[in-house]
Amino acid sequence: MASTSSSTSSLNSNENEVITLEQAAQATSLALDLCFNNKFKEAETMLKPRSESSMYHALSYGTIMNIQAMMTFQQEDIILANKILKNAVRLCNRFRHKESLVGSVVNIARKKTYENYTDVEIHAELCYAECLLQRAVLTFVQDETLMSFIKGGIKIRNCYSSYKECMHILKIRKNGADGVLNNDYKSGVHLGIGAFNLMISMLPNRIKSLLELIGFSGDKDLGLRELNLGSNCVSLRSPLCSMITLTYHTLITYVLGTGEGDLDVAQEVLEPCLAKYPDAALFLYFAGRLHLVRGEIDKASEYFNNSIKSQDQWQQLHHVCYWELFWCHCFKLEWHEAAKYAEILYTESRWSKAMYIYQKAACLTMIPEVPDEETRELFLKVSSFKQRIAGKSIPVEKFVIRKSRKYVKYPDGKLPFPAVELLYTWNAFLMIRNNKEIMQQFLTLIGKGLEEIEKTKGNNKLYVDEWCLGTLIQGVCFRYLEQEGEAVRCFVAIKEREDEIVLDHYIAAYSYVEWAMIYFSKGQYDHAKKKLEEARKNYKNYSLESRLHFRIHSALEQVKAIKNSQKKS
Repeated sequence: MASTSSSTSSLNSNENEVITLEQAAQATSLALDLCFNNKFKEAETMLKPRSESSMYHALSYGTIMNIQAMMTFQQEDIILANKILKNAVRLCNRFRHKESLVGSVVNIARKKTYENYTDVEIHAELCYAECLLQRAVLTFVQDETLMSFIKGGIKIRNCYSSYKECMHILKIRKNGADGVLNNDYKSGVHLGIGAFNLMISMLPNRIKSLLELIGFSGDKDLGLRELNLGSNCVSLRSPLCSMITLTYHTLITYVLGTGEGDLDVAQEVLEPCLAKYPDAALFLYFAGRLHLVRGEIDKASEYFNNSIKSQDQWQQLHHVCYWELFWCHCFKLEWHEAAKYAEILYTESRWSKAMYIYQKAACLTMIPEVPDEETRELFLKVSSFKQRIAGKSIPVEKFVIRKSRKYVKYPDGKLPFPAVELLYTWNAFLMIRNNKEIMQQFLTLIGKGLEEIEKTKGNNKLYVDEWCLGTLIQGVCFRYLEQEGEAVRCFVAIKEREDEIVLDHYIAAYSYVEWAMIYFSKGQYDHAKKKLEEARKNYKNYSLESRLHFRIHSALEQVKAIKNSQKKS
């Protein structure tokens, strides 16, 4: 990177010491290397002292705290990361270019050339935009309410103009002799434009419509292309571009989408990361996710355990792996082992004790030898751990509390297969859809469960709820076993009885979407679109509604992309 003068390429760290822009970028690159080599505390120690004076130190310190917050989903971590990034925004803003009145008039009169921007000012614009983008991400992960998505969208809007400015700088000055447009800057623009477009493209239509009113939208394909360009740069931000790409393909599309991630692309992105950082806990985790969504449970478990063994500084990352190992053991019907991981999370993690104790109780319920009194006691404790954040309940906690209330209102009641229901509501069957052996074992399990439910028909007030739940999961199993006629019969049967459901109204909405996806898989896109839109319009106020809306949006976007492609061909 070229230096011009201390006033243009240097940052004051205190009254007696000056650090150049190049030195700041090199120091933060070293800190991120420490982070990817599992030396998280050393990275924080290196960055924090200068985070009040060097914008690259402030941004990188905020980035590490942001990663930590997104691993834990704990409010105190989110609040801390938000505070650090807010301070970073203020610091970056100090170094941004301030146009004089005359300069503003000149820029209006002729095309802006950015010739009077210093190296520091150009990088300040990029760091400023990146801090704003990360603050928007934190808003999205705080909860799953409509208001949270609107707030996040508005914050993204605030960084949009800065990234547009950065893109213009990259285009206009790309042939210049200055050294500012190095790979660090280019990858930063690719990261921002890529992450911005990807996030906007995934928002439900009602949020996107509001954002389009104020002048912007997101393009998923553009976002992924930009992130790929950023990953391929040898630069400060290339590992971050890779992490975002991996998160999208192996995590987001399975939790909030329809499993449309490209696993081959994820493999291509992951391999060089593991080659450079073979013991990186973060990349070992993504390797586990990649195997998990391929239905390779044993291989996934191996990588999650390797990630845990690789470091002991970030216990939060251990908890993320314990969470994944819980599902791995559920897939294998190893309920005792799954319950052990739920107990570890309940003891060590602060995210949601209500969720963890419900997971433990749900798994123990699946074991015939465990006395009903033991599981009942656990279910009755769930509501006592309810959290309220900014006066609102966490959606997943509301769900498990509603499920547990059966033990309060119906003392003789028993949840039929609560652990399998958890797998479904977390979209976990999508991850194992290609593992026919596992899908068949669940079909057999649910078949036996439905036989038991049928025996309670005369004296069970929640018989229809339980029957519809079993039939929904049975239909999903049939769908992934490519027995689509049987699957449709299940979903039609639920539609015919949905008005009889007493508590679990979410089943009707989710079943209708599953029915729509049968049409999608058969290439009948008009029928799929019609049913998806009906599901979004006709079902309201049920548990985990926002999650289903994300999936509906994802499916509709795929229909739209396929039909556009058909028109072009």
